[in-house]
Amino acid sequence: MTEKVKWRPYTKVLSTRPIYEREIPKLIELMEADGLSCFITDTGVEWRSGRYLVTPKVIRDEWEITKSQWKRVMDYIYRKNPWEVEV
Repeated sequence: MTEKVKWRPYTKVLSTRPIYEREIPKLIELMEADGLSCFITDTGVEWRSGRYLVTPKVIRDEWEITKSQWKRVMDYIYRKNPWEVEV
């Protein structure tokens, strides 16, 4: 992945705030600009950086997304299919 991009304002707090649905399109836009793509397959969601498979854990770590925030992002992806590609 390329240089890390802050996708939301950083505030120093002890707990993370939820990701709101209105923020997810911006996150996806920045993920695409970073070279990530997402495909909904028969077995679930497949993430790629270029032609390489990337695990959700790596994406969560890189974008500083907690497991509960990730669930909201994934729900959005399944509902909206922002990459509009099914394999």
